[in-house]
Amino acid sequence: MSVLKLDYPDYEVLVIEDRSTDDTANVLRKLKSSSESRFSYISRPEGSTPGKSAALNDALSHVQGEILCILDADALVEPDFLKKLIPNFCESTIGAVQARKTLLNPHQNWLTLCQKYEYALDNYLQVRRDSLHGAVELRGNGMLVKREVLEALGGWNEYSLSEDLDFCTRMHASGWDLRYIPTVQVWEEGLTDLRPLIRQRLRWTEASLIRYLENAGQLLFNRKLAFRTKLDMMQFVFEFVSPIWMLLENLLLIFRWATGQLSGTPVLFSSAALLVLSIYFFWATFQGIHRFNQASIFQALKGTVITYLYLSILWLPIVFILFARILFQSERNLKWDKTPHYGVAVE
Repeated sequence: MSVLKLDYPDYEVLVIEDRSTDDTANVLRKLKSSSESRFSYISRPEGSTPGKSAALNDALSHVQGEILCILDADALVEPDFLKKLIPNFCESTIGAVQARKTLLNPHQNWLTLCQKYEYALDNYLQVRRDSLHGAVELRGNGMLVKREVLEALGGWNEYSLSEDLDFCTRMHASGWDLRYIPTVQVWEEGLTDLRPLIRQRLRWTEASLIRYLENAGQLLFNRKLAFRTKLDMMQFVFEFVSPIWMLLENLLLIFRWATGQLSGTPVLFSSAALLVLSIYFFWATFQGIHRFNQASIFQALKGTVITYLYLSILWLPIVFILFARILFQSERNLKWDKTPHYGVAVE
């Protein structure tokens, strides 16, 4: 485990064994008996509230640190991980810090390659947000959070589909700042099969939209929150709204044509807005691949086209499925599908 090799003077490691069905519990028992005292683990009993948020809340009473570092089961970090991240809490207003996520298996198949480029896009957007003091987001893996922030916000939201997105939005609404550190990496496995990838991205997308809907009042009317941060958040929401807007505008156009109400050349405002958004993401993807993957201009252009096609095929159906859920599903589905891991990070 790379977390036991961290070059940091005072830290403890707590592993949460969340009702696993494999040999994880036995492995942890052996590791506990053979490792140093800083290592411990807890096993969540049957009947516990499902989800990562509930597991993290259970763990909070078992650790003593002022700063909590959350790592997923597949995480791999360098020995100086904490030494490089902790100093970024130098300002009292900074409540959390996020490291850059990188794939361990980017060339395993075409799906992991697409995720590699997707991560490059996300890294670039996070860097730009951080430089403008915009809406920097937590990414679940490789994030450091102050205990006082967790306690002030009532812990992790156990009714959220994505604890990291929900928590960082509540942090922004409460006036806390977040930092993104692209020079410090946390490696994780990319999903190799399409079905779990779709389930994961659908959960992320639904959680992204719900957190803004639930905190819209606090975000929009918070005088302490910078306008650029609000604008960044509105742009993010527009990514999900734009396909629905385009569909509705085209349906209205067809209705007007069928009823003889169409005159002149129609102007599709959604098409223009979506074009601007597409150009922005095309440029951001190119910059991300060129910068974070150290790719040549040709390789970055090729990767950008692949990413654009990949996200279009994956994202558009997810957006329409999500809106159908919101319109026709009376209760939110809180079923938690664990992300499968295959042991790529095992040393």
